[in-house]
Amino acid sequence: IKNLTDLIDKLSDNPYLTGHKKLVGSAHTYRIRSGDYRIVYSVLDESLVIHIIKIGHRKDVYK
Repeated sequence: IKNLTDLIDKLSDNPYLTGHKKLVGSAHTYRIRSGDYRIVYSVLDESLVIHIIKIGHRKDVYK
């Protein structure tokens, strides 16, 4: 869990970290991996907002 919180802190500095992937079907939604866990988030560049949508195990996070 510490890795996930560290990764969220890094996202606040740079939402386009190495390893992020854009999700198909959404204009501003991305995911980043941390082991078997995923953080799904959206970025609104014009208002400098990062919205964490979901955090979960890779088998469950996209459902």
